[in-house]
Amino acid sequence: MAKLKVPQAASIGLDAAKLYEAIDHERQRRGMSLEEVAAELDASYATMACWRRGGSMRGDVLMRICFWMPIPDLRVYARHPEDPLPATQGQAA
Repeated sequence: MAKLKVPQAASIGLDAAKLYEAIDHERQRRGMSLEEVAAELDASYATMACWRRGGSMRGDVLMRICFWMPIPDLRVYARHPEDPLPATQGQAA
């Protein structure tokens, strides 16, 4: 059976750096450390640092974020077509 590929936030047009700012704001509002947030989202501290720089965010983690904090409309975090891709994306692997 073929393995289901989990989309990344960049592939669905989200700006991970903008979303990270909202996560950090919610973290501060709740009085949590970054490590505590990472544990609740089942993501590593290093992964969250990557989001801060606009790096990729997996779809399954994005769904956990949506349950962890109120997001009325994901379009707020949309990456505009004219925005350059972060340095971590768009490069050959």
